[in-house]
Amino acid sequence: MTEPAASPAERSRPVHELFIGAASAMWATTYSVDLSLFNEFLLPRLGDPPLNVVVLADHRRLTASLDRLPADAVDTLTAVNRRWLLRGVRPGGQAFHPKTYLTVAGTRATLLVGSGNLSMTGLDRGKEVFTTFRSGTPAGDAAIGTWRTWIHRVVGLVDDTTLAQRLLDLNTRLPPQPAGTPQTDSPLLHNLDTPIAAQFKTALTAQAPSDIDELLLSAPYYDDDAEAVGQLLTDLRPRRVRVFLTKATSVNGNRLKERLIASGATTDVLMYQPDEFVHAKLIGAVAGDQGWLLSGSANLSRAALTRTVGHSGNVEVAVLTQLTADEVRAAFTPPDTTAVAANLDQLGSWSIRSEPEPAAPSVRLISAAANGDGRVEVASEPMAQPGWLLDDLTHRQPLTHDTSGRAVTAGPLHGRLVRLVDANDAVLSNQVVVDDPTALAAALTATARPSLDLPDGLVTGDLDSPLGKMLAWLHRNMVMEVSDRPTSTSVGGVTADE
Repeated sequence: MTEPAASPAERSRPVHELFIGAASAMWATTYSVDLSLFNEFLLPRLGDPPLNVVVLADHRRLTASLDRLPADAVDTLTAVNRRWLLRGVRPGGQAFHPKTYLTVAGTRATLLVGSGNLSMTGLDRGKEVFTTFRSGTPAGDAAIGTWRTWIHRVVGLVDDTTLAQRLLDLNTRLPPQPAGTPQTDSPLLHNLDTPIAAQFKTALTAQAPSDIDELLLSAPYYDDDAEAVGQLLTDLRPRRVRVFLTKATSVNGNRLKERLIASGATTDVLMYQPDEFVHAKLIGAVAGDQGWLLSGSANLSRAALTRTVGHSGNVEVAVLTQLTADEVRAAFTPPDTTAVAANLDQLGSWSIRSEPEPAAPSVRLISAAANGDGRVEVASEPMAQPGWLLDDLTHRQPLTHDTSGRAVTAGPLHGRLVRLVDANDAVLSNQVVVDDPTALAAALTATARPSLDLPDGLVTGDLDSPLGKMLAWLHRNMVMEVSDRPTSTSVGGVTADE
């Protein structure tokens, strides 16, 4: 979809803007992550170390993804917590739902904030909305400054030493905040302190020259009582409401209809054609020829819009952009899509799609880090208890506590995925990918691998995938390119890893 903060006609291209070889850092926050896509396609695009890459994903969604990983696919985790850091987080207890992506390249930083998860559908193929901010511009510097403050607070809530250290490193790579420039209101909103809907109301009260003529709404998910929409209708009192739906929209249609009628506003119900799932989350307001567009990660739900973190609210990030009225209206129609009028009475055919969250284990395994002798130190909530063991799906080791109180396995474990179990083999916790502290430190400071003879187009990061290993072996042992000729420095052997 369009990129509302820049030119409404400009398309944001997340993969091309974020995953560039000149990057020195890339931090992502996402609800869900496609690990195969990231490891085998996106990570290699970033090039070689020194590189600070961190992905924060929703704890329960990440747990479910790792639980579904087949045993023969564990090799796809080779780079995880070695070349880059992956953490499942859920500060406040509700969903960790922000979609923010920050890349640092040279003296410039680029921040994308939107609705798409870290997947091919979320970044490149889905009907999503992203806003791009670049350092060196007033709006970009303001948004990136807000993001920096926000991510520091999020990391503080997580209480993870390795993550905190990488955030300190990120601070050294980010361009300094400009001094002596006029202060610009940040377009970036979050709900750590104040609900997003309340901030939207405050901004419109201060900026709108008159009453709200139109309220435009589009999101794939509503709360079961349409309460968030009811709050917006009460706060803004629009003369007209335009609701955009697909057949896949999860909403209590009867309750939404009741709230729309009770508002007294003229209501238009519009169906996207072709009828395809639209994941963008948009709230638009129009007053005269002026408009405001709220985009980002927040659905039309209580947890997203009317609650704060720690008080039954998700962790969300949104962007508030002032546009013309026509630009706001245009943002609600994705490319190659039209909106066809439907009857208000048809809302009764919509219902909430029940998508229960994965069950949470009784123990949250935060991290596991390999020591130099192969033993593994774990951090968990609650702390490890006597009789607990660490299981790498092949072997198990009892946990002991060292003099500082840290829980460490009695002997070495070598599996990439681990979880906590009790003496009766009952699973107590989620799985995590084991950290390799030495490799993680090397990724920040220098090349993580020695110089290798690779075919054109491959970087050392590609060797973390089975396909990359195969191509490197073929390159050294067979002619992969017409220009290839053996040289005195080309060994052409097979390493133990291959």
